[in-house]
Amino acid sequence: MRQEESIQERIDHKGVKWRKLYVGGGAHFRNWLSQCIEIYSEENIAIEDMDSTGFRCFEDSGETMHRIWVKEREDTEG
Repeated sequence: MRQEESIQERIDHKGVKWRKLYVGGGAHFRNWLSQCIEIYSEENIAIEDMDSTGFRCFEDSGETMHRIWVKEREDTEG
């Protein structure tokens, strides 16, 4: 979990910066996802499937883990 906590942002192949909002699965994930889409809109959200190795509760249940990323807004002055 400590390694996961150290992952807070990423930059995609287009140079776009993304901020991690959530890690988990199941109903809790679906709830977070629906709220994120409502707040940020679908085109600004990315879902990443994760390897659950080392997360015992997910390994035991066979449940998939995901990260929810939100696109960082570009600061524009005008």
